[in-house]
Amino acid sequence: MSKRLTTLAESVLKVVLGQTRFSRREAMWGYLFMVPWILGFLVLTVGPIVVSAMMSFHDWRGFGEARFVGLHNFEWMLTKDRLFTKALQVTSRYVILSVPLGVALAFAIAWILNKNLFGVEVLRSMFYLPSVITGVAVAFMWMYVLDPQNGPLNMLLQGVFGLKQPVPWLTSPKWTLPSFVLMSMWAIGGSMIIVLAGLKGIPVSLHEAAIIDGANGWQRLWRITIPLVSPSLFYVLVILTINSFQIITAPLVIFSEKGGSAIGPMNSALFYIVYLYRMAFFEFKMGYASALAWILFIIVMCLSLINFLVIGRRVYYEE
Repeated sequence: MSKRLTTLAESVLKVVLGQTRFSRREAMWGYLFMVPWILGFLVLTVGPIVVSAMMSFHDWRGFGEARFVGLHNFEWMLTKDRLFTKALQVTSRYVILSVPLGVALAFAIAWILNKNLFGVEVLRSMFYLPSVITGVAVAFMWMYVLDPQNGPLNMLLQGVFGLKQPVPWLTSPKWTLPSFVLMSMWAIGGSMIIVLAGLKGIPVSLHEAAIIDGANGWQRLWRITIPLVSPSLFYVLVILTINSFQIITAPLVIFSEKGGSAIGPMNSALFYIVYLYRMAFFEFKMGYASALAWILFIIVMCLSLINFLVIGRRVYYEE
């Protein structure tokens, strides 16, 4: 009996040692192939983050010697910089308008395209394709569409709906923010695809059982569809919130092309990232721009935590 146990132990030991040598060799090759990505991550991501954190406490113009100023950049930003307050107000209003509208529109389009309609595959592609077009091309397109005098949108409103005066989309402080909210809906196809995937994962048997129990369409929508697709909606909410705070391409292209300073009429397009960009690459206040970046990071992180604590707890997960 003891000989059998000894032989068994030796056999198990050989297998384990063999697998260990094989696992080590396999792990070595795996880490070797990861080296380029790890180096890129350290140099291009971690490095700039660390430098930005250090520069936020310095007065540095991008060249020459950096002068340590402590919390002066943050103090000036939060107490004396009116443009910082304006940029935060404009961006906050944009987020409040565009994010809920984007989530609702993504769900509505996905819900419609989830049905067995004629040519639904083509419609899905048509709604998704705009989200892969580059931001600069989209900005030039919307400049033409929202032109107050000859833009197709104003012509449509005047011809079909009888609008008497053209809407000054990008030339009036009142209409600048709605213009950018309208532009943000152009790329809603990416969010729509995510919600559509969530809708495809809902078992048909649940709807069939609800129909047998006498539930109408609205009841099935509120009691079955929305709860089961809530993980996808929550993901879209978080991503749209983060992306909305980073809007820069459209205002920068549109108002630079119009001969302005990328801030719009009466600073109505002074988004946070646009202001940060101007401080860094027009005013050459790299230290102050770094402080702006870290304040934005704190704001977005806090909003994400609030989303997870308040809305995330209401999300339905099957397990």
